[in-house]
Amino acid sequence: MKEVDKKILEKLKEISILYVEDEVELLDLVDMYLKNFFKNIYLAKDGLEALDIFNKFDIDIIVTDINMPKLNGIEFIKKIRSISEDIPIVITTAHNEGKFIFEAINLRVSNYILKPIDISNLIEIIIKAIEPYLLRVQLERLNKILIEKYKEKNFELETIINNMNNLIIVTDNNKIHTANKNFLNFLGYKNIDELNNNLNSICDVFEDEEYNFFTKENFVCYDILQTLTNKKRDILVKIKDKYKKESIFKLEISSYEYRGKHYIVSLTNITKLKEEANHLLYLATHDTLTKIYNRNKFIQSLNEEINRVNRYNKNLSIIMFDIDFFKN
Repeated sequence: MKEVDKKILEKLKEISILYVEDEVELLDLVDMYLKNFFKNIYLAKDGLEALDIFNKFDIDIIVTDINMPKLNGIEFIKKIRSISEDIPIVITTAHNEGKFIFEAINLRVSNYILKPIDISNLIEIIIKAIEPYLLRVQLERLNKILIEKYKEKNFELETIINNMNNLIIVTDNNKIHTANKNFLNFLGYKNIDELNNNLNSICDVFEDEEYNFFTKENFVCYDILQTLTNKKRDILVKIKDKYKKESIFKLEISSYEYRGKHYIVSLTNITKLKEEANHLLYLATHDTLTKIYNRNKFIQSLNEEINRVNRYNKNLSIIMFDIDFFKN
């Protein structure tokens, strides 16, 4: 046996072979020899018995005689091909059975060997027949492993995203591809399809506020957001939830290239922080009794106006009122 073929012998130990032969002596001889090379050897004396074995066990390759009683080799192969189009089949035939070979070729047999059987030659032919099959099985197994790993990583990523408090989407300039559960629940959508049917872009949900980011130009929405992010600008947006309650979010955006530009948008709810900050700002700039601006606010505004007139070289006027009997 060739040295190169011996590298495959270990793989043959994982292979189950079905050998069909009506000559009992030859069947016993082949069984005695082949069992040293293969995982399982299944023997059948005719096509009917072989078909029954094929339906009961996992068979990787078939070696079958052509001229057999009950169900000959050609009819047997036809039935096998109706079940499996890919399983390797090797036929054994006598010199005077050449007419069967052409019919067997049409049934996509992998190879043939003439009788009397040379066992060493039989092993060589089986190896040639099974090698492409082994490679295909190996590739299918590898592909299955890769698919399972992809599903596992995708599940992990979805789990992480869905357990984050932020509202998160992945989108391009055409549609939203991914949205975590918090985002869907906040806006009251059941799934990503319903979301895309109602929104052209995330900018559609932003409320028009003077101090918040707002645009209806969907085709530049994400580019504007990323430009502001690159300039280290804080992006605040106001969004109404499914109950029409307004909340303020800090928006962060990043992008990546995959068949076009995609954006990852993350929204952090800062409503309570904003309310607390506004309250502290109010206390710092208002008189607690009259509720009007205090001296601190006046100094702050005055400095802002002085800086403005210096920048633009304009005049500044100050009007002072003296309110009589203010305490009364």
